[in-house]
Amino acid sequence: MNTDLQDYSHKRYNILTGEWVLVSPHRAKRPWQGQNEAISNEVRPTHDPSCYLCAGNTRINGEINPNYEDVFVFTNDFAALQTDSKNFQIEDGLLLAQSEQGICKVICFSPDHSKSLADM
Repeated sequence: MNTDLQDYSHKRYNILTGEWVLVSPHRAKRPWQGQNEAISNEVRPTHDPSCYLCAGNTRINGEINPNYEDVFVFTNDFAALQTDSKNFQIEDGLLLAQSEQGICKVICFSPDHSKSLADM
């Protein structure tokens, strides 16, 4: 199999719908893979020193978030698209794929770590 399909963001053609679908295989390498949680009634702190999103904290890439007091937007450290993806095109039977480049942003709507979207 072509390793470009395993390492770089790209789009694949869905022959059934006639649409292109974004594929981001490199995202499987991010540190948090998700989990299911029960609803908790615990009181959370307004600032968590171990949270990559909280104001003033260091993110996984080493950058330090500013001490934001309102909405904070930054480029996603583990984005679905890559700016430096290699250009490629694959036509192999039913598999049609092309490289895709871009950026993704993270939006922190509040510096208050304790708030959920529903609370805001």
